[in-house]
Amino acid sequence: MDGELGAVCPGQALAARKIFPDVRWIALVTHTCYMSGMTAPTTLDPNSRPKAKTGYINARVTPTLKRDAERVLGALGVSTSEAITMFLRQVVLHQGLPFPVRVPNAETIAKIRAAREDPSTLTEYDTVDAPMADVWPEDSSARKGDDLSLT
Repeated sequence: MDGELGAVCPGQALAARKIFPDVRWIALVTHTCYMSGMTAPTTLDPNSRPKAKTGYINARVTPTLKRDAERVLGALGVSTSEAITMFLRQVVLHQGLPFPVRVPNAETIAKIRAAREDPSTLTEYDTVDAPMADVWPEDSSARKGDDLSLT
């Protein structure tokens, strides 16, 4: 299977996942696709030339965070260094952080605290459409035929 990994890239990952549902294999495909271009340009300039990896990043994190992250990354077959490289590539592609960073408002903070203090106040749903009907009741009648059971 190792010979096949180099031929599979992100555009083919979805098809590969259907054929080979093993999550670790898909992680290796992703790993291979990212690693195959590790010397690729890190700028958006299509004329820039590949550069050798000579930059260093030192980051201080808690030992628990480092251990937990390494455990997850190890299960995916990706080293911490490779994960950081992937993150930095996404920063370049997005021209910013590749995920939203927000401070919750006072109402959200209060709801989170209340849910932590008394989890019984949380609502449980039996279908995917049920919470949607709570959020958008006017759309719930249009969704009746799309009811997806969670059980």
